[in-house]
Amino acid sequence: ESIKNITPILGSPTDVRLPPGAVDMAVLIHVYRGIVMGLDDKGPEYLASFFNSFFAGIRKALKADGVLAIIDNTDPRFGLSAGAVAGALEKRGFRLVSDKSDPREFMLFFRKSEPSGKAPAASQP
Repeated sequence: ESIKNITPILGSPTDVRLPPGAVDMAVLIHVYRGIVMGLDDKGPEYLASFFNSFFAGIRKALKADGVLAIIDNTDPRFGLSAGAVAGALEKRGFRLVSDKSDPREFMLFFRKSEPSGKAPAASQP
């Protein structure tokens, strides 16, 4: 349709294949819970390995001051809560900058963090 500012990229479940530093914001709406539910039967080690690859790709694609937003339903059956998801992302190189969650749904916003847990200077709010 003559749209010139969109470049389709076919990623895979473990490689988003986005160019490094190309993304201002990555938004996952009802994706996190779907991954957890879909991979629950494979065991926690497999899920952790999957998330390591998946979020490494997103982290690499984000610009230095980029934002990752995760919006999903809280689900105690799978241990999904704002705190659990924030903790999982902090282990994968992100720091929580805003939490707009309510008891039924979490809405979390992250920026990249350095390995030490400190945010890069360019991404300070």
